[in-house]
Amino acid sequence: MAWRMVKESEVEKLVKYSENNKNVLEIGLGNGFTTGLLSKYFKQVIAVDISEEVIRSVKKNLIERKNIVYIKSSIDNLDIKSRIHNFYLGHILEHLQFPVRSLSNLGKVLNGSSVGYISVPNSNSIHRQMGVIMGLLDSTDMLNENDIKAGHKRLYTLKKLKNHIRKAGFDISRAGGCFLKTMTYSQIEKFFSEELIKGFIEIADKYPGISGDIYAIVKKGR
Repeated sequence: MAWRMVKESEVEKLVKYSENNKNVLEIGLGNGFTTGLLSKYFKQVIAVDISEEVIRSVKKNLIERKNIVYIKSSIDNLDIKSRIHNFYLGHILEHLQFPVRSLSNLGKVLNGSSVGYISVPNSNSIHRQMGVIMGLLDSTDMLNENDIKAGHKRLYTLKKLKNHIRKAGFDISRAGGCFLKTMTYSQIEKFFSEELIKGFIEIADKYPGISGDIYAIVKKGR
């Protein structure tokens, strides 16, 4: 429940700042949950993933959604004919070898007023700071076993995220925190009520420096 509520909040932020709902590009589909959410708000979803297996799985689960176009590609080799008006990158930059270059390449398929949502894990989050205190991590920016299994190449601070976004040629409309994560999602599911989860989503925007994940609403630079 908590993870889904966080993702719903993320998509709602993009919708809030979007200038139109003609289309949205999502890169990295995961389990397809956000793909399904985006298809409710935008006339067309261009769903891109490097894995054919992931695409088949998401397509099967969302077979009734007729406004989703699936493309097998990486962010570095995008070949999209139509101009993109919105984009969603949820936990993608930390996987990329050259995130600034990849973001710059993404800019080539966007129109002049494109709006995007970018989120990444925060190295200074409360739960990572607790990991250091408990001796589970040597430092907050240390890649732990779960990070390595997930293919993370780095973690982000808000400063680093903003720096990479601006170097790639984007302007930042807003930046904040996604969710004030104080424990694991399995523990949150066990102990948190829906109202408490909503509260930790809302308060994360006031304290992004210690939020579990951080985000930025961006526009293509002119």
